[in-house]
Amino acid sequence: MWQAIENTYTYHEIPQSKWIIIFVHWLTSDQNEEMFVQWDKVFNKNWYSTIRFDLYWDLPGERKLDEVCLQDNIDDINGVIDFCKEKWHKRIFLVGHSYGWIANLYANHDSISWILMRDSSIGWKNLLCDVYLDENWKHYIDWWDGYRHYIGEKLYQDFLIPSEEFLQKISEIKVPIKIIWAENWLWETAKKY
Repeated sequence: MWQAIENTYTYHEIPQSKWIIIFVHWLTSDQNEEMFVQWDKVFNKNWYSTIRFDLYWDLPGERKLDEVCLQDNIDDINGVIDFCKEKWHKRIFLVGHSYGWIANLYANHDSISWILMRDSSIGWKNLLCDVYLDENWKHYIDWWDGYRHYIGEKLYQDFLIPSEEFLQKISEIKVPIKIIWAENWLWETAKKY
């Protein structure tokens, strides 16, 4: 099982299904992101098994947002992929939203049939305008939701990865990719992908 989050996942197995969809959430979110909960229901009704999991969790003994970096999340995604392969699924679909899509870019795609990326991060440097330092020199994200979402130094350094690297990663993927952008202001950047 994958590290640190093995008790924080939702798995809906449809016995007749040979397909599974893995949902990877966005930064500061969790597996219960409303979009994925709704998609989960729709795909289950249409004979797809689904799995949603947390890249970090706010429970005692679980890994926290300020303790993770991109590599931790890639390792978790690869662990979930391996779990799904062991559960007999013949086709694995990978779905990511925002940060989840970037982590999916770096995952092992050998067993993946297709990838869906929704509202993809256009480059983490753009996130830096929402990252601040507190009075103790710790980084946090402020998305005007009333919370300070603290991140560790490793994840902050991951934000400095140039968007050109993401374009390169996409060009290396050998399975079909569907990219969806819901925001008009992202369209010029979206065309690059």
